Amino acid sequence: MRRYYFLILLVLVSPIFFIKSSNISLSVNYPGLLVESNNAVVINNTAYSFSNKFNLNADAFGYKKSFFEFDHRDSKKIIVLDELPIKVSIKVNPNLNYVIEIDDIQIEDPKEIFLFKGKYKYSISHKDFLTYQSIIDLSTFVEELQLSIELESVNKNIIMTSKPEGASVKLDNKIIGLTPLSFSLTKNMNQITLTKEGYKNYSSNIAILDNESEKIFFELEKSEDIFSLITTPSSASVFLNNEYRGLTPIKLSNYKMGSLKIQKYGYEDTLIKLDNITTSLNLKLKKATSLVSITTDPSSNIYINNNFIGVTPGNFSLQKVKQDIVFKKPNYRTLTKTIEPLSNNFIINEVLFTEIESIIKESPRKSINSIGLEMVLFDPGFIRIGSSKNESRRDINEVRKSVKLTKHFYMSKNLITEEQFNQFLKTNNNSNKLPINNISWVQAAKFCNWLSKKENLNQFYKFNGNKLISYNSNSNGYRLPTEAEWEYVSKSNRPKNFIYSWGDDRKINKIIGNIADESTKEMLINYISDYTDGFEERSPINSFKPNQNGINDLTGNLSEWVNDFYSVEIISPDTVLLDHLGPLYGSNHVIKGSNFKSSNPLQLGISYRTYGSKKDELVGFRVARWIY
Repeated sequence: MRRYYFLILLVLVSPIFFIKSSNISLSVNYPGLLVESNNAVVINNTAYSFSNKFNLNADAFGYKKSFFEFDHRDSKKIIVLDELPIKVSIKVNPNLNYVIEIDDIQIEDPKEIFLFKGKYKYSISHKDFLTYQSIIDLSTFVEELQLSIELESVNKNIIMTSKPEGASVKLDNKIIGLTPLSFSLTKNMNQITLTKEGYKNYSSNIAILDNESEKIFFELEKSEDIFSLITTPSSASVFLNNEYRGLTPIKLSNYKMGSLKIQKYGYEDTLIKLDNITTSLNLKLKKATSLVSITTDPSSNIYINNNFIGVTPGNFSLQKVKQDIVFKKPNYRTLTKTIEPLSNNFIINEVLFTEIESIIKESPRKSINSIGLEMVLFDPGFIRIGSSKNESRRDINEVRKSVKLTKHFYMSKNLITEEQFNQFLKTNNNSNKLPINNISWVQAAKFCNWLSKKENLNQFYKFNGNKLISYNSNSNGYRLPTEAEWEYVSKSNRPKNFIYSWGDDRKINKIIGNIADESTKEMLINYISDYTDGFEERSPINSFKPNQNGINDLTGNLSEWVNDFYSVEIISPDTVLLDHLGPLYGSNHVIKGSNFKSSNPLQLGISYRTYGSKKDELVGFRVARWIY
């Protein structure tokens, strides 16, 4: 029985004596190393197997998984694993076409960067940003390393000086000024060139590493070769090999075998080929001229820059520059123009006008003067003022007169307001759009003189204190309208001369102005029934539609001072008075037009006239003036 157990034990233990083993070495201490085999047992870096040959699978963190075949009879059995590369992701803000270099090698595809463990220097560059430089430290394995980089814009202040001063500075071939000079650089690579006549050109590339303000000094080296150029006239532009070098007189360096071009406005270009011998030139520039054909209607004298050159019509050789040309003829407005006859066969054709024709052309039909008063321009014409003896509403003082108005004149669209009159009085009291009343004829006339002076016009009235001495009949200043002008703007442009502003019939069938309406029946004995204009007393200007000539309040609101002295002189109907100003003297002045208390046909007629000189609550005024 014992023998039987011994035989069984021998069968079980006998393979132990046939097992082979080998020690496995590692090239480095691999982290997390895992070694496996399908034909051997590995315990503590020792491999056990029955056969001489065995295989191993080795895997470690950060290394490629590898397969090895060993033989127990070999002297060395070493596991060597290959490193896995680390993916490096670099995110740059702003996202531009930047350049990445790692260990001075440009990365072709920044999205596919794989590096093995170690330290690397890298840079990120773009022309408009400071170059970013740093170190990538890959001491341990990671599956992916992400870097986030913020680029800083280039904005570096440079203070540049030179010896000597006054050197021209070019930044990337563009002139930016003369030394000493302060400027900013906005790119990380910049080419600076300094030039100064008599000195050698100096060029330098400036790489920007930071945005700290920096002072740069250059000392220029004198040039051995100098070319001197003088022109008559001076201040001509000089180009050497198509590069601008300055204005004459000038000294040029680095000039030999160059091509010289001299230009000046109004003169022909001069081209010179320089050689190794000539060192100075004194040139007289030739004027560039154009043949100019000049005509005027009528013929006139011609002056160029105040110099007489001839009489039109004619052909003249004029320099190709801007110049003043003046045409003069007695009794005509002098015409001045600026011409620039750059082309050949230049043509000038002008029409001259008399002084009066020129003033008329320059005067708009409507204008606003310095106090906001709208003025309406009237052409000359003929007017028969007064009323015929068979007119039923007629007053005996409405004598007939034939007046020819020979001059264009302005008349104010509206009556003068309190606001406007208070500017004359230099007070702001009670300023509004109501027409001024309660002023004497003298006050109204002095207002006209004040307004004329304000606008640099000739004053019409001559006073000694409050006494009228005379008129200035040649004045273009403000004045009161004449009686003829007042009726002219009331009656003209009608199919026939109306008796009233609304026609010949006494009946009023539309709103024609601020007169004595239903609202005044408690105050006035006489008023117009079935008529309401909306105002009991004065109404603001522009409250009613203007008449056919664009003038307001010729009927109603306030009666008006006019220029004429009052009289009832009888003049033959065949006598035509020219620009009649009224009698030369008198104690009262004519008052024209109706007012807010007017109701009877006599007062509402266009020819109605009364007189006075003192203040009256029912009387205001408007202004007029001749334009020549």
